[in-house]
Amino acid sequence: MLTLQLVIQTIICGMLLGGLYVLIALGKSIVFNVMHVINVAQGWMAMLGGYATYWFFKIYQLDPLLSLFLIIPIFWFIGICFHKIFLRPIIGRALLPQLVITFCAALMIESLATFLWTADYRLVYPSYAKISLNFFGIKLPFLYVINFAIGMMSIIILHLFLTRTYLGNAIRATAQNREAAQIVGINIERVETLATSLSVAFAALAGALLSTSFALTPSIGESWTVKAIIIVTLAGFGNVYGVIPAGLLLGIIELGLGLLIPGSISYGVGLVLMLLVLLCRPYGLFGLRVRKA
Repeated sequence: MLTLQLVIQTIICGMLLGGLYVLIALGKSIVFNVMHVINVAQGWMAMLGGYATYWFFKIYQLDPLLSLFLIIPIFWFIGICFHKIFLRPIIGRALLPQLVITFCAALMIESLATFLWTADYRLVYPSYAKISLNFFGIKLPFLYVINFAIGMMSIIILHLFLTRTYLGNAIRATAQNREAAQIVGINIERVETLATSLSVAFAALAGALLSTSFALTPSIGESWTVKAIIIVTLAGFGNVYGVIPAGLLLGIIELGLGLLIPGSISYGVGLVLMLLVLLCRPYGLFGLRVRKA
């Protein structure tokens, strides 16, 4: 039976979950802004981050929240390697080669994960996973709350990095005008590598946090990639900060509609919404229309 309390609880949980989807989409948006490359493998990087958390938890009994201090630098380095091997050769090329190469990279990552962890479900289940917080009768999973807080804190840190540091300003300058940035002496190749490292690190962070709420399989990267594409589309391609409300909206839609219709159908609603946005408002729900003179 639907009650007001249940509806409010579902909406809040949807926002908390959507905040983690934002982290995956944020990295995809940064890479697109800086290099105009669509990285299909973003969700699979999140999957790897989840499995890395699982390994640290099972083998070394390391708390999943503490393992973030290892996962972020590890995947930062993986991002550098990923950029040099897969993304650098396709910068400036047509859309089809970008999709083919990054999708091949995604399949390689999935095959590696299947080899290392098999296709069985894996779950990171810390001792505090059963704890719920009660706010005026509304119960919220503690993990959802703490993971959302970590995600939002990471976004704030990213914002400060992009607006208060030289490298952050270099990323924004390159995204706005690549040629002008190169003229004033910005090392474009270094900025591109930095953008990819940020993207992969944020994806791994999201995967690590999501691994405490979802069972992991090598194929879950596909689902997370689709969610990231939906969010970036709703936000508007090129609108980095627009992915925040778009991600929260997707989380609310997924859990909210799950109260009324089966989960598999509610998942498809996000795809339908993305198609409607592409047809009716191609610059996104939160993007700005660009008028040509």
